[in-house]
Amino acid sequence: MDTINVIVTALGWLAAGFWLWFGLRTARFLRGAVLTRRVSASPTPAAWPKVSVIVPARNEAAAIGPCLQSLLALDYPALEVVAVNDRSNDGTGEQMDRLAARDPRLRCIHVQDLPAGWLGKTHAMHQGASQASGEYLVFTDGDVLFAPQTLRIALRHTLGRELDHLCLLPKALPGGYWENALTYFMGMLFILSVRPWAMASNARSAYAGVGAFNLVRTGAYRAVGGYEALRTEIIDDMRLGRAVKAAGGRSELLMGDDLLQVRWQVGVAGLINGVEKNSFAAMEFSWPYLLGFSALYLGLLAAPYVAVVQSQGATGWLAALAALNVLYAYWNQRAGTGAHAVFALPAAIVLCLWALWRSAVLITWRGGIRWRDTFYPLSFFKPERR
Repeated sequence: MDTINVIVTALGWLAAGFWLWFGLRTARFLRGAVLTRRVSASPTPAAWPKVSVIVPARNEAAAIGPCLQSLLALDYPALEVVAVNDRSNDGTGEQMDRLAARDPRLRCIHVQDLPAGWLGKTHAMHQGASQASGEYLVFTDGDVLFAPQTLRIALRHTLGRELDHLCLLPKALPGGYWENALTYFMGMLFILSVRPWAMASNARSAYAGVGAFNLVRTGAYRAVGGYEALRTEIIDDMRLGRAVKAAGGRSELLMGDDLLQVRWQVGVAGLINGVEKNSFAAMEFSWPYLLGFSALYLGLLAAPYVAVVQSQGATGWLAALAALNVLYAYWNQRAGTGAHAVFALPAAIVLCLWALWRSAVLITWRGGIRWRDTFYPLSFFKPERR
């Protein structure tokens, strides 16, 4: 066996070891991370703290009504809902006002103008948090649906664990076969990137945030500067989680099965367009970062297929391919879309990398990001991230 074959074989076994470790770690996490199963370990509080749910929305007339209705149906006894209409022109604000007229727990804020130096969403979040009166804040999106028991279960767990921050992954509402395949592949990559099992440690690199459900103690939120300190952050949910963790806060990421649901985007094209603003921002708008990530991505996800087809170091790479496919099948089976989604894995790998590079090329070519009818030049963002 020549030197190249030895190296290829060794790399195959390294990839196999990685996917075996990650698969076992993920399966263990998922078994113990469903909030509805874990909450029984926490006592019921004698008094429930007031919680303010902050819902920003811009031109979401089709979704905001069901979202707010699900929030107002929560069985939590000390609830305030703050809905922020961010410069909508499609009837979103009118729907908020109609619901607020029927339920005093809902307050509406109507943003007419975007101040300089702010992203629209972070400004809306800031406005909502500034007028909220709860001891805990929940930041969510205008298309998320809540089960009635969501807040009661989340607060019971948060208080019992003495957490400063809790984020929940919602159940993704199913779409078509290819949409589901790409959605759950992206979800698997998210778990890989944030390592939720390490969040209980003091490691500052282990943090997370979820736009659908980011619960934070108000004191911890203010201590890190709130959204005023995140005014130019595209992936604001993650940056809020990072700020709380960096300040020494206790944080957890759990699965919101049976509590939250959302359809992230409609169709494969919708998914690719939906990650356009986030993907390159997650790379700090850095081409070297993107190139390094792409090399690692191809080595772990594409190389097993190529090596097996070409019979290069086939045993190790076959083991890597098997471990990867079993993990992806398990992930989809758990989500209810079926293990047969594994046949779409090669396409999902290609499409996800394409979406990342598309984001980088478009943002670089345009010189900035277009988000909800507003253009933000790269010079708008923090200098250290350009």
